Amino acid sequence: MTTGDRLVRKRNKSKRTSALVLGTAAILSLFMLVGCSTAQPGPAEAKRSAVELLKKTEARVAVDWPGTPEPSAERCDRGVRFGYFVAVQAPTDSRAVVRELQELWRSEGLEVSPSETDFGQETGVLVSATADANGGPGAAYQLSDAALVIRVTSPCANGAIEDYEE
Repeated sequence: MTTGDRLVRKRNKSKRTSALVLGTAAILSLFMLVGCSTAQPGPAEAKRSAVELLKKTEARVAVDWPGTPEPSAERCDRGVRFGYFVAVQAPTDSRAVVRELQELWRSEGLEVSPSETDFGQETGVLVSATADANGGPGAAYQLSDAALVIRVTSPCANGAIEDYEE
C-alpha cells in the first residue's frame, strides 16, 4: 500500500466519523425538539380539553344532563389536573349506553378498560370503565340500575394544587 492510498483511507475514515457524529447530533436534536413540543398545557387549555370530552360524552347519551359542573383540582405527577363529575338517573337501555360511551372514547383515542361486577340480587350489577389517553383528557363511567356517573379528567397541567384550594 502506498502513502497516497493510506492518506485516502484516512480521509475516508475521517469523513465517515464526521458523518456519524453529525448524524447522531441531528437525531439527538430531533428528540429534544419532540420532547419540547409535548409540553404540558396550561390550566385553561387542560380544562377546555376535559370539558370538550365531557360535552361529547353527554351528547352521545340521551338523558337530561345537568350543566357543566365546577371542576375539582387534583394533584398529578407534574402539576394539577381538573376533574368533572356528573351523575344522572340511569338510562333504560344500559347496554346501549355502555356501547356508545366505549365507541366514543375509543374514537377519541382513549384506551378503554371495561369491567362488570355483580353485587348480588339485592344490589345488582355495576358496569364501569376507565378510558385513558397519554397526555390527553381521560374519562370513566359507572352504570347501575339507579344511576349513570361520568367522570372526566383533564391532562396534567402546569400549576400547583395549592393555587386551587379554598
